[in-house]
Amino acid sequence: MGDAMEWGGKDGRNQAFGQALSDFTFDVACGGAIRHLAHLGYTAKEIHERLSFPVSYERVRQAYTKYLLDTGVLLREKPDAHQETPTYTYVQEEGKYGKKSFRRVKKEPEPKENEERTYVACDFGRMQSGDGFAALGLSAKQREYIEGICWEKQTMYHLENERMRGIVETLSAQDIGGVYGREKKKTKMDEETEL
Repeated sequence: MGDAMEWGGKDGRNQAFGQALSDFTFDVACGGAIRHLAHLGYTAKEIHERLSFPVSYERVRQAYTKYLLDTGVLLREKPDAHQETPTYTYVQEEGKYGKKSFRRVKKEPEPKENEERTYVACDFGRMQSGDGFAALGLSAKQREYIEGICWEKQTMYHLENERMRGIVETLSAQDIGGVYGREKKKTKMDEETEL
């Protein structure tokens, strides 16, 4: 019994288990609520204020950013390089002697006609200073949205939605860099017309 691990030991497996348990309880407690409110258009700060249980603002920001990445609103790579995440389904098969088994099959993405998504290249991760984004001249609501995202220190691509269009217009009017260029995500129809 000498090699039995104690809870909270220095072993990496204990830390990994503790982190996984923490992530699971966080997701059960408020992960669904954060995703739902983000889907409705709330900022990370608004979500944090509406939660009825204690959770740090930083944790809400991380969950909010993960939601934006998972839904394709925010990309780490250029939109052309962005590949749809494969989805799988399970097919039940019956063997020679009647034994049932399941086989995982890659699900083909449903064709989305005329889906054109335009992205804006953003360098907010490199621009952030000690006072956040106060020097950018954005409105309080625009700054709240930008500060609620965990920007990486690389160019990221944000879907050009109404909210981001307003931010781009504000920064363009002041001739401040940080948001530049639009990238169009190619659809199957675009690829067929190029051939």
